Amino acid sequence: MSDAPRGRWFGPLALDVGCATVRQIGPLRLRVARRVGEWHVSWQHQPDDETADATPQPIEPHPPAPDAAVPPLGDDATVHRFVGAAGRNGSPLALCPAGADRTVVGRPRQPFLLMPGASHSMFLSTALWVQLRLGVDGTLLHEIPTRRPSDTWFGPDTQRGQLAYASRTAARLDPANLPPLVERAITEVRLTNRADDAMMLERIHLPIPTLALFADADDFLWTSTLIAIRHSDRTTVDVTFDDGPPSAARDPRRVAPARQEGESGSLSRMLHRLLG
Repeated sequence: MSDAPRGRWFGPLALDVGCATVRQIGPLRLRVARRVGEWHVSWQHQPDDETADATPQPIEPHPPAPDAAVPPLGDDATVHRFVGAAGRNGSPLALCPAGADRTVVGRPRQPFLLMPGASHSMFLSTALWVQLRLGVDGTLLHEIPTRRPSDTWFGPDTQRGQLAYASRTAARLDPANLPPLVERAITEVRLTNRADDAMMLERIHLPIPTLALFADADDFLWTSTLIAIRHSDRTTVDVTFDDGPPSAARDPRRVAPARQEGESGSLSRMLHRLLG
């Protein structure tokens, strides 16, 4: 993705009182205005096809301008007013990236088989959340998913399991072929199959809330790396995660902690299953 347009949409919003700006983050269109004593935030989700590699949207189609000169969003927009949040001297507001607030069940568009004894990495992407954080202490005002997620259930039956989000993904094997989508974070999953039969990958359980976020040299976002080993008994999959920077990303830097703190390796005890 080194030749892609830079993916930076997050960071402080430099807005004077009476000014507004619009950010397009994938299908999410976000308008932020700074008014006397308040931040006025509106957003809407535009139709999109999650199964398609979308064309990257402009990051800031409307630069900061007087509030009246920045067109409002459509009638279906959600509007929140954060009164008192601006403070006497105008506390700074920042847009911050975050991973999903639930685990994500990723379904590759084309299921594939990992051969006996084989090891390979695959790269899956999941939708990001946009957090509105205020002041030097980063107080969370609100957060918005970049696309409306679909609910799904992950577990052996309706009594055992958990509510998760469903996601479609290409599950690419070569990071050079990853599309530059600013609204999604990439997770590298390193798979090893030690069993004597092939491992079918039709869906994979991604514990996104336990993974930190990193930005690469082009400001596209990655999560911590998952490591999954299927053992010779054919039923056991140990899952760990590498809390360091993702090796496939170019010059990565940490930009957000995991939602749920945990030590590297703890996922093998938390998750009974990785594959469905």
